[in-house]
Amino acid sequence: MKVAVIGGGPAGLTAARTAAENGLEVTLFERYRIGERINCGEGFFDLLGIWGKPEAGVLFQVKEILFKINNFYRIDSSRLNVWMVDRFNWQHYLSEMARESGVKILEETPVSVKNIALIRRDFDWVIDASGISAITLKSRGNDGENRSRCALTLQYKLEGDFSCFKESLKAVLEPHYQGYYWIFPKVTTVRGIANVGIGFFNSSFGKINLKKEMSRILYQENLQDYTILECKGGRIPLQQASPFLRDNTLLVGDAAGLASPLHGGGLDMALFSGKLAALSLLRGAPHMYEQLLRQKIKHKIAYEEKIYELWERYGIDFMEKSLKAALFFGQRNFRRGLLKALRTTIKVK
Repeated sequence: MKVAVIGGGPAGLTAARTAAENGLEVTLFERYRIGERINCGEGFFDLLGIWGKPEAGVLFQVKEILFKINNFYRIDSSRLNVWMVDRFNWQHYLSEMARESGVKILEETPVSVKNIALIRRDFDWVIDASGISAITLKSRGNDGENRSRCALTLQYKLEGDFSCFKESLKAVLEPHYQGYYWIFPKVTTVRGIANVGIGFFNSSFGKINLKKEMSRILYQENLQDYTILECKGGRIPLQQASPFLRDNTLLVGDAAGLASPLHGGGLDMALFSGKLAALSLLRGAPHMYEQLLRQKIKHKIAYEEKIYELWERYGIDFMEKSLKAALFFGQRNFRRGLLKALRTTIKVK
């Protein structure tokens, strides 16, 4: 069986490696070089609780999350399986493991609308991991399908003193937009490096100038004199492009819209969808891929969708009330407290 994987991010590399390790003939097409063009805070949140520590690229385990709404909170995240990673090194490791498993990786080989038909003809199956633009959807005229609701992001890589962020990261919710800004440190020294960004999740709040917001945030956090090493931005899909199986093509990761509708993170679902898509092919049951995936993520997505809806309706006061409940119930274990608070205060179908 011949399988084409489009995209060399975590979802595509995981799919390719899983398929090749089990005897399938796999070719992966990557538009750039592996590890380039990464628009991500580089925090790995394993909220599904199935991955554990990433295999490579780990900078440190995040043991405390500094969270600000109206008030400031310190959340013990030592049991939440949260990691800061270097995505470049992590993806290079994943690509080497894929190559060792027999995957043929073609870097700097973009797949266009013009040649996707040839790939779909020449390969038995295609796994689309090409991100929010989802080349196979675009080729069918459905390119906006997984972008009907998306978050806008802007992120700076800053150089400066981040020595106060030992094994921690910071997130802040503010009242004048639905979204948050983050400080995700990579090097926590006096001459350190951090990803500082903002995610804007809801256009019903009106238009927002992300660059002006970032300037305000830098002054607010006393980072205005730090050196900007990189400036990146992008979109995050907040709505799934179901069905995930279309003819001989399976959608995974951002191509399927598998990012959190609440906070935009999606590495855990990217890895899981890539692995599950490959396993469904190996088992001769690609039609079961979406059903099996939804069985695993349905509660996570349902709660996140509901929290997003209530956040939109009631504002950050609701978010603060929910966080206080989670901290109350989870004085010894925040994960358990969070789950109890959700079940107590939020009803989902």
